[in-house]
Amino acid sequence: MVSALTRKLLRDIRDMKGQVVSIALVVCMGVAVLIGSLSTYNSLKAAQLYFYNYYQFADVFVSLKSAPNSLITRIANIPGVANVNTRILEEVNLEIPDMTEPAVGLFVSIPENRSTVINRVHIREGRQLEPHQNQEILVSEAFAKEHHLRPGDTLVAVVNERRETFHIVGIAISPEFIYTVRAGQVLPDNIHYGVFWLNHDAMSSAFNMEGAFNSVVIQLAPKTSPMAIVNKLDQLLLPYGGLGAITRDEQVSHVFLSNEFDQLEFLATVIPGIFIGIAAFLLNMVTGRLVALQREHIAIVKSIGYSNWTVGNYYLKLVIVIVVLGTFLGVGFGAWMGNGLMTMYEQFYIFPKFDYLLDPRTALLGCLISFAAAGSGAIASVRYVVKLPPSVAMRPPTPPAYHISLLEKVGLLNHFSASTKMIIRNIIRKPIHNLIATIGISLGVAIVVMGLFWDDAINYVINAQLMIAEREHISIAFTDPVKQETLHAIAKEPGVLAVEGYRAIPVRIRAGHRTYLTGLIGYLPETEQRLLLDSDLNPIAIPPDQLLISKGLSKILHIKAGDTVQVDVLEGKRPTLTVAVGSIVDDFIGVSAYAQFETVNRWLDENNLISGANLIYDEHQQDALYQSLKEIPKIATVTIKKKMITYFEETFANNLLVFTTFLVGFAMVIAVGIVYNSARIALSERAWDLASLRVLGFTRNEVTRILLG
Repeated sequence: MVSALTRKLLRDIRDMKGQVVSIALVVCMGVAVLIGSLSTYNSLKAAQLYFYNYYQFADVFVSLKSAPNSLITRIANIPGVANVNTRILEEVNLEIPDMTEPAVGLFVSIPENRSTVINRVHIREGRQLEPHQNQEILVSEAFAKEHHLRPGDTLVAVVNERRETFHIVGIAISPEFIYTVRAGQVLPDNIHYGVFWLNHDAMSSAFNMEGAFNSVVIQLAPKTSPMAIVNKLDQLLLPYGGLGAITRDEQVSHVFLSNEFDQLEFLATVIPGIFIGIAAFLLNMVTGRLVALQREHIAIVKSIGYSNWTVGNYYLKLVIVIVVLGTFLGVGFGAWMGNGLMTMYEQFYIFPKFDYLLDPRTALLGCLISFAAAGSGAIASVRYVVKLPPSVAMRPPTPPAYHISLLEKVGLLNHFSASTKMIIRNIIRKPIHNLIATIGISLGVAIVVMGLFWDDAINYVINAQLMIAEREHISIAFTDPVKQETLHAIAKEPGVLAVEGYRAIPVRIRAGHRTYLTGLIGYLPETEQRLLLDSDLNPIAIPPDQLLISKGLSKILHIKAGDTVQVDVLEGKRPTLTVAVGSIVDDFIGVSAYAQFETVNRWLDENNLISGANLIYDEHQQDALYQSLKEIPKIATVTIKKKMITYFEETFANNLLVFTTFLVGFAMVIAVGIVYNSARIALSERAWDLASLRVLGFTRNEVTRILLG
């Protein structure tokens, strides 16, 4: 049989259904964001760990010019090295049917002994490479999807200035290329860049690397310091053109994935905290007002024999009903949201096992946090009910002590209408209540701004970095440094309007105990296609004999303008330089260093060599230019800026829209919850006052304005 208090509880819930639903929705959003983001984080982390562990992801990576296979034993004997693989990496130009612009492939060799392979490939479709089959090739899944490649298709590549036809036998993925970004770039472009795997014998024969290698990947023994291995590798490979070893924490794909994890952790902590805090505030406000309205009910119930605990438990049950409703909806919505986030991430991060996992502990955590917030919000009202004697509850509450505010004393309110004065007085008389409500709505607005920020930020970065700073249409890189006079020949290619060369070299920059492996780029002082900008987007002139450092690199090395750094050049004669930092470049992409072209050539003791060139061309002749660039053997890669930006915008636009829609919806729930409950409580508190104003002649609109003010 239903008790009297239970029936009363159901009636109260019915009478305040609007407030119940609005607060439950706030709780729902907080629990949903917590569960959705945490479950997505856990699912991504589980997929990453499985891929890394089962497919033997390397701990240390290093590239070099060329070294004999006899060096493998010396590398393996370094204390702390558990497993070592040597391989060949080369970028080649591809000929893709029905695509006029150039495409580039990174060819990666696979050792014949597959049992100890590091960075193993997972076959998604087709089969593994057969030993000694030099024309067989595996294609990365992201590139294959963009070009509709399947096992059985053929691929034409320009290998060592020869057109070679390869037979695709499988579509593959690797832990090394979960997020495929070409070296020197930060935006993925799976249309124009892909990864391919070949047998080691095929690679060594095609690139004249018999008995040699140009890349090393290493797995470390437990408790081994990666930096200790990096330092020993750099010393060992120095005579062989070593380009500087890096740890897993610096590997491009791993860095992008780690950044995504950091964003999910932020989403799982900050936004749920906002919702749960607002829910606690609303529960405190609603239960407090309900207790004030039901003082006589409380007195009667206590006087007929109900204990303090029973009466307090009644109001606690009301809070529990709201929280249970919100939590139940939040768990379901959070699971749906997490599954949607996983589907979105599947477009960018490819794993062998990519299952959405909703850990019961995550759901339990969401429930515990929501109930803890409910308890903190309702505890004051419940304590008041428990301590309230029946004799006191029977009397009306003591009228509030009103007084003339400072604004009225100085006459600032004299210029306002009577209704505006009432609004201001009500705000002043409840400063804490109104402050918390204002903060809650402000946080809702902040969530909207955060959602819209990403789209604006990306557009700003693309405009500032890729339009204002990097003005070229095409950037090309040569297989090896060439004479600056090569630019004259490129300038005669179809449609070329302007061409500028640059020199890029790998360096390790040291500042005290901090080091970072990056690129040093030398630009002509009068360059018009590559500008270095300050925070106000004003061009910065490159001073002679000094470095300009990107903001990101300055933060990593903890350096500023005027400091001195050591630069270990990892190319040519490999000098070690002590150079002053001229200024900090406020670029948005990359962590590079810059110097004058003549300065870099003097440091290297070179005679005006360039690594690549930036071009501006007539778009009406782009097809002819693309075809001509494909036929120049010295050009290793071609990057078309417009195509890269278009691919990025098309890929990320829908996901940004989904993300923004979620955040705007969350903010609306906050705003509606606070405004609706504040208005309802104000109406219940001031019903007699507002009715009196109507009797005194105030219009309905004026009374409404006072209520909503």
